[in-house]
Amino acid sequence: MLSLADLTKPLTVDDVKRSIYAVLAATGVSTTAWKPGAVVRTLIAAVAIVVASLSQLTALLASSAFLSTSTGDWLGQTARNVYNVEPLQATFATTVVTITNSGGGVYPFDPGDLQLINTVRRQTYFNVEPVTIGSLATVENVLVQAYTAGAAGTALVGEIDAFQTAGLNQLSVTNPTAAIGLDAESDPSVRQRCLDKLGSLSPNGPSDAYAYVARSAVDQNGAALGITRIKVTNDGFGNVNVTLGKADGGVPGTVGDLSSPLGIADDEMQRKAAPLAVTLNTSSANTRHVDVTYTIWVYNTTGLTDGQIEDAIAVNLASFLSIQPIGGNAIGTDTGRIYFSAIEAAVGGTAPNGVPLPTMRVQVTTPSGDFLLDPDDASVIGNVSGQVVQLKPPGL
Repeated sequence: MLSLADLTKPLTVDDVKRSIYAVLAATGVSTTAWKPGAVVRTLIAAVAIVVASLSQLTALLASSAFLSTSTGDWLGQTARNVYNVEPLQATFATTVVTITNSGGGVYPFDPGDLQLINTVRRQTYFNVEPVTIGSLATVENVLVQAYTAGAAGTALVGEIDAFQTAGLNQLSVTNPTAAIGLDAESDPSVRQRCLDKLGSLSPNGPSDAYAYVARSAVDQNGAALGITRIKVTNDGFGNVNVTLGKADGGVPGTVGDLSSPLGIADDEMQRKAAPLAVTLNTSSANTRHVDVTYTIWVYNTTGLTDGQIEDAIAVNLASFLSIQPIGGNAIGTDTGRIYFSAIEAAVGGTAPNGVPLPTMRVQVTTPSGDFLLDPDDASVIGNVSGQVVQLKPPGL
């Protein structure tokens, strides 16, 4: 019986060549006398390349018919045209900064005029709203956004610490909260939202329905709200409590305010997911910062500096904590938590090129054990302090 793997496996150039030579041999053609580089061998090689390319296209078309096998842009087409689910694009990291003026000047900035730098990752940010920095003033909660979309625009606490705009020597800046940028939605996430969409068709308001609607909600400009974490609980008496979180913690806004992300998400769920006779209570997760201090011993075979490895680990930790469920993980009767072993694994993860680090040992001293979370906490990265020790592999 033909399996799905057989249906979606393309032929290689060598597969096609073998098939052509096998057919020729079966019809009595002697191919062994043909010298390498002969015209007929060159023609067969050219035909094999074309046929293999067509086979790859056919396999992609076959794969795109199934949610479990389609990938990339093909999965996007399947999500749109079969499930009516639009894959989410990369987001621009945003956060608030605090700017202190130690001099007597006054600095007014229109949106986009103030440019700041993350000196650790060499990423730049701009002010989203107009702001004026008065004489000897400290201005908090200045909203800034990365120029670069995706995880590359991430800035951990305190990393936005300089200005690219000239003439601001009397100003200093820091970001008290992290800015987390998300890459374009991954294939597993798209598949999960497609499955959640099926749940949203139920008249009984299952958890999948709330999850799908919240994750798919957009603002007045059509931009995704960025809700990635959802926790649904019910009391058995017709009350459903939905807690929402983003990669960088809670969802800003107020229920009832349709100009705010939390208000929009609540309105969408009330209209599209909550069935009659059910009271839906929507709230934001509490942002819970997780500080990490570590030492890592790695082989010096990566070609990376200590600083580059530290940067990669910081991004790995930020990504890891941004996808942990609201309230943490629990095995059996455990209280919700971020398990210590998982934090160690995130530290000893991958280099900037995606290749696993040649890790010998990881020692995490902060936290000293499992990091406990309250039921409505959403974990995000806090302060990261690391030491990298690079050693030669044995025998070198």
